[in-house]
Parts: sequence; structure tokens; C-alpha cells
Amino acid sequence: MTKPIARLRRAFSRLAGISCAGSGTRWRACRHPLTMTTETLPAGPSRAEGNDMRERSLFWAMMLAMTSLPASAEVVQMSATGFETTQSITIDKPINQVWPVLRNPQKWWSKEHTYSDDSANLYLDGQALGCFCERLADGGSIAHAQILYIQPPRMIRMTGGLGPLQAEAVTGTLTWALAREGDSATRVTFTYIVAGTIRGGAEAIAPKVDEVLAVQLLGLKSAAESAPPPPKPPTTR
Repeated sequence: MTKPIARLRRAFSRLAGISCAGSGTRWRACRHPLTMTTETLPAGPSRAEGNDMRERSLFWAMMLAMTSLPASAEVVQMSATGFETTQSITIDKPINQVWPVLRNPQKWWSKEHTYSDDSANLYLDGQALGCFCERLADGGSIAHAQILYIQPPRMIRMTGGLGPLQAEAVTGTLTWALAREGDSATRVTFTYIVAGTIRGGAEAIAPKVDEVLAVQLLGLKSAAESAPPPPKPPTTR
């Protein structure tokens, strides 16, 4: 499991809009430190005051990130040839309102983890053998995964190597499961099981995949909870 402080730093960096250093694949760990320097503070305070402000800012930033993280996020199994990661979160909307948001990844998948830099290019077909795909410039496209099973409003299962795993000789099965929590909330859990040949070993990439998928789960929660309720059906007389 990723260390809590490291996870807090990475999650808050993304929530705050900090760009990750590096090039190549967009499925990478963000290593920007969660710190402020006295040079970034408004002119005027002394160094001691600046340090105090920095400590308070760091404390509240970590509290914000902690309240936003999934309640469960873990690489539960790992070997040289594969891994399993599972994550869960509660969304404060009923299941029938969460499902249509899940079905539209362009509304919640982070653009930082697309090939086109634009989440609007993503789409998810709504039937078995459908595609979780992305449109690219000049008529190009990419298939991130293919749907194996879909049962509204409870489950979507798809197969594919997400991110850099597409270039490896692996099979990846991603399952999204939705369950009611009372009348007004939904528990969303996804499990991603990957097996095959991974150059460099699964140990190196599994925590990064787990981290990136945690970001997407937070995006789903934010989009679902901010979506307007469906219109009420017209009354009949």
C-alpha cells in the first residue's frame, strides 16, 4: 500500500492543479512536494511568521486531501507477473444518478491521463463488446478497454491494458461495481486485475496504476455529486 503521507501529497498536488514533472506516458507518479516557501508568501511577514503560515497551510492542505481520498485504496496482490488493486468510495447520490455519470467518462476522467489532453474525446459504449475509447487528432483513435459485461445500474466489466500497460503483454480486467447505501448514497468499488509479462516488473508500475485510478475515482465522485438531479416526470391528470 502506498504510504499515507506520500498519497496525501500526490493527491493534493493533483487536486491543486500542479503539473507532474516528466515526459512520455501520462500515467506517472507526481513528485511535486506539498510545500510552500517563504518566497511565495505575500511581502511583509517575517520569516517566523512565514514559517507559521506555511505550517498552517500544509496542515489544512493535508486535511483536505485526507477527506477527499477513497476510503479504501490498496494494491492487494502483487507478483513479478501481475497485480490486483481495489478501491472504494461513497458517493452522496443515489445509484440511479451515479450510473449515468459513470457511463460518461468524458465528464470525470482526468485529462492528465488521456492521450489527447482532452477528456471530451473519451467515450464508453453501452453494450458488451463496446469500447472505452478516445478520439485522437487527424482521425486517430485508441481503445483503452473493451466491455465484457454491463448490467445497469450495478456493474461494468471491461478488459484492457490501461496507460503504459497497453504496450505490455498483459491481460487486465477492470470491474466497476455499484451498491446502494441507503436511499441517497452509492458505494462504488473498482477492481483491476493485471497478469502477464511486464517489462521492469509489476512491482514498479502497480503503485502508480493504483494512484492514477484513485484520481479517477475522486473525479467520478466530484462529477456525480455536482450533477443536477434528473427532471421529474410530468404529472398526469
